[in-house]
Amino acid sequence: SRLGYYSLGYMIGMSFVVINQALVQSLMPKVYLFLESGVGRKDIYKYAYLYNIFILIAVLFAMLIMYNFSDIILGEAYRDSLDIIFLVMIAVAFDGMYRVYGLIINFYKENILRTKIEYTIMIINILISIFLIPYYGILAPDMGTITAYLLAYVLTNHYAIKLLNLHDIT
Repeated sequence: SRLGYYSLGYMIGMSFVVINQALVQSLMPKVYLFLESGVGRKDIYKYAYLYNIFILIAVLFAMLIMYNFSDIILGEAYRDSLDIIFLVMIAVAFDGMYRVYGLIINFYKENILRTKIEYTIMIINILISIFLIPYYGILAPDMGTITAYLLAYVLTNHYAIKLLNLHDIT
């Protein structure tokens, strides 16, 4: 039954992935325009911060709705799945947050860097999940995913700032 909860959690999380992708794609032309012009660092940061705040508020709002109305939305049988759903939602929020800074890495065609970041978070996700399974069971992969996407956010933010400095984006 916990596996069914996990599937439900990821199905709900995927709705946020679709929203993340749409929002990041809508930011791409603006970010790329700033990068092409060499001016707009503050605007890029502003869009990234606004996106981060928006996605965190959206996830927290969705969690609040799910917590208060899960019996209506999911049915009583799935109330025990809320822990999984909440962890997936948090992971998906970090996924979207790291993709905004990934636009800068993509613009400068730093494909090897992007691949290294992706492989790093994949390995971290797997290792943390395996390590935590004996302690947290089916929640361990969610914890691994949250950690991996948080690390992806930190790494892409770090390298995006380096690229902005390297290319003298003001």
